[in-house]
Amino acid sequence: MKKIALILALLVMALSAHTAYAACKATSINQVTAIAGSFTATDGTFTNRAFLLPSNTATRNQFLAILLTALSSGKNIIICTNSYNSGSVLTALQLRP
Repeated sequence: MKKIALILALLVMALSAHTAYAACKATSINQVTAIAGSFTATDGTFTNRAFLLPSNTATRNQFLAILLTALSSGKNIIICTNSYNSGSVLTALQLRP
């Protein structure tokens, strides 16, 4: 009986663990390099904060193309990341209409 209670308790703890999720925010682009981009949130949450591009080369190239297009056309962009701390890796990008 104690084993079953222990297994159930561990199962409940495992299922209730929080998973990381991507948070998205509309931003303007300040600067773009080959490995990172600097952004300012349009709602003022953060200013001039650097986020890293993904380490996967194909994904990084796609993100770079989106960032350079937005930067050259003066459009804002929606960035998604697991944390808004500087140095966090971007998980998704979208041009704003």
